[in-house]
Amino acid sequence: MFRPELSQPDKHPDAMDAGDAAFAVLADTVGDCVAAGLLSADKADTIAVAWWGIAHGLASLWLDGQLEKRSVQLGTEAPALVDDICAPSPHSSHPAHNAHRNVTRPRTELP
Repeated sequence: MFRPELSQPDKHPDAMDAGDAAFAVLADTVGDCVAAGLLSADKADTIAVAWWGIAHGLASLWLDGQLEKRSVQLGTEAPALVDDICAPSPHSSHPAHNAHRNVTRPRTELP
């Protein structure tokens, strides 16, 4: 959705709709964090765009093989590194920050 040479938005306008829908999920999640008092409302849009950029940067690095190379240098694997990047700080005092630790989520591995 984020690489025009792959998604060809002119030929596939539904790709733009899918991208907007995916961003809406992210924006809603940031909104939930604001509602829970974890994030400031005045920074919600900025935070959503920042995480959007981080996600696309990680996806690009993964697709290009660079994330796996860096992971090896760090003594880990790409899925574990991404999980670590996305995990909230273990030092957070807010219970919602650590709620993800009680949820089993499937790991999607890219080729």
